Amino acid sequence: MNADIETAGELVTAGLAAQQIEHAPAPPASEHGGSCANCGACLAGSFCHACGQRSHLHRSLAHLGEEVLHGILHFDAKAWRTLPLLIAKPGELTRR
Repeated sequence: MNADIETAGELVTAGLAAQQIEHAPAPPASEHGGSCANCGACLAGSFCHACGQRSHLHRSLAHLGEEVLHGILHFDAKAWRTLPLLIAKPGELTRR
């Protein structure tokens, strides 16, 4: 019985993989019509009614750079207090 479940799981996984491979990429979505880049549904507004993805996708190097800088510089407020102590006085930080 355990082998039957494993076989069924492998068949489902293979079917999902084949569907993703055969699925042609959707054209870029715009805020006024088009199709969703995630699920391919027709768009009527700023978000897909089927999956909730934004209809406007940023695909430029400038946006990628902005996301990288945001990820690096957007620390929790406690991180800005912890990092100087970690560098200057690591023992004190450990004792706290």
